[in-house]
Amino acid sequence: MNLQQKNFLDDFSELLRRYSIDSVQCDGENIAFYSNFEALRIKRFNMVSGSPKFIGVTADYRPEHEKYKLFEESELNDD
Repeated sequence: MNLQQKNFLDDFSELLRRYSIDSVQCDGENIAFYSNFEALRIKRFNMVSGSPKFIGVTADYRPEHEKYKLFEESELNDD
């Protein structure tokens, strides 16, 4: 391992700790990051025209119920 690889792993470890990632695994074609049993999967990362791009990102997400109501019960029309 060269110094640049060692520094990358040291920085990566700190980043994982900062975001409470407790496990990183290969999941088929994806790399899966786990935090509190929630998964974030990434298929690929590329630099596209000098800008970072994550490809094939999937995550488990449970929206807060009240925030995502489409309408209030009082707005329902019984017709």
